[in-house]
Amino acid sequence: MSRRHLLGLALLVALAGCAQPPPPPPGTTALPPAPVVAATGLQLGFIVPTLDDSVIAAQIARAQEVATAKGFELVPLVADDEATLRGALATLAGRGAKGAVVELNARLPGTDLLAEARKLDLKLIALGQPLVDAAGQPLAGVPWNGPNESTVGGTSGKMLTDRYHLQGWDPATTGAIALSSDAPESAERLAAARFGLLDGGFPSDRLFEAAADDAAGGAAAMTTLASSHGEVRTWLVYADRDTAAIGAVRTLEARGLGNEEIRAVAVGGEPGLAELGRPADSGFVAVVLPTPPSAAAEAMTDLEHWVTAAGRPAAQRLHSGLLVTRDARDEIMRAEGLLPEPAPPAPPASADSKTP
Repeated sequence: MSRRHLLGLALLVALAGCAQPPPPPPGTTALPPAPVVAATGLQLGFIVPTLDDSVIAAQIARAQEVATAKGFELVPLVADDEATLRGALATLAGRGAKGAVVELNARLPGTDLLAEARKLDLKLIALGQPLVDAAGQPLAGVPWNGPNESTVGGTSGKMLTDRYHLQGWDPATTGAIALSSDAPESAERLAAARFGLLDGGFPSDRLFEAAADDAAGGAAAMTTLASSHGEVRTWLVYADRDTAAIGAVRTLEARGLGNEEIRAVAVGGEPGLAELGRPADSGFVAVVLPTPPSAAAEAMTDLEHWVTAAGRPAAQRLHSGLLVTRDARDEIMRAEGLLPEPAPPAPPASADSKTP
């Protein structure tokens, strides 16, 4: 866990007082209690796959804002597979919680988990990726707040097309690489990104596809493609993983291309945001966050309403993701709680305070 998250958790412990939840089952990590005394006595869980991620930390903070405003206690827990999710549900039931938002990085079979939640009298909302049935479809009975994958991919493709036209690059010496991952949603994103490029006028014979799940995969795919297309002097890069796009960009930089010859957009999170914040200019110009912190606030608001007012959420609440561009990075991140507000300027020293 990073230092910033350890400091944040230490603050939660200090604010929460001496009341502690029961110890979680083996394999399940419990966060300290939320820094709020629930006016209603209601407790709701927020189960996340990891703590060592700035986007998830901001999601927890936004969910806590909802808890504070609505007067319930937020119980964050960490679980990343079916076994630890079962443990997290048991922990919540032991505390008397009435429901949980469950964030998933990947689609997970949910039939047995839903049955377990019903036995424990817990309502569930999936955030990010859905709990799925035997056919791989979003599970009926668990509302899903997640990205519209076509929109996420289409936004990336359109962004690249716009930058291509803005640069005025010659299509005869421009290539585009689209890097897919092994995630089920990748195909839908890739198809939409491809459509966005072609619909914007990019030539289809200059668009190449490859698979890459990480920086090494992106670098390898880019090396192979660039080596076989020496005529290409300017590159567009799309990737379903921001790390893969970063690997491709680094490869092009190592081959002597500068930021004026590269434009890259990817779906991702913390790595992409960090790349946009590099002091040196880079051809990586934007990242689309499929599950921004505001989505966590939406899901927690829906869960509280469902539990307290019997207002069942819609089966699916799909959104377009959050496009973060290099030129507007800090402004967008502050609006989502991903960056602190800048400190106000110090007041000017008065004449009386000057040393004689």
